[in-house]
Amino acid sequence: MVPCRAEAKTLEAAWQKYKDRGVVFLGIDIQDREEDARAFMKEFGITYLNRRDESGKIAVDYGVWGIPETFFIDPQGRITYKHAGEIRAETVIAKLDDALQGIVSSEGKSDYRSVR
Repeated sequence: MVPCRAEAKTLEAAWQKYKDRGVVFLGIDIQDREEDARAFMKEFGITYLNRRDESGKIAVDYGVWGIPETFFIDPQGRITYKHAGEIRAETVIAKLDDALQGIVSSEGKSDYRSVR
């Protein structure tokens, strides 16, 4: 399964669990057409905020080099963890808890390999 699709339900479940704890989720679409992005959100029941990065500035500013990438940012605005590839539920929960405490950890990477 494509990583974005594989992690969609995990991220929505984490959003539902943490949204009342002052956590903000923001999905950034950097490749899809708007109608495709909306269809994806509808298919997976995504309720957290999503926006398009039409200019590519967000991807450049955050140093995105793969898709998907997940960033955890603490209340002070520091990136506490960056994960390239599909992210698993246990990692999401652990890194959200770390970010809430301001704990910075090493960068992570899934075992996903492109078939291209």
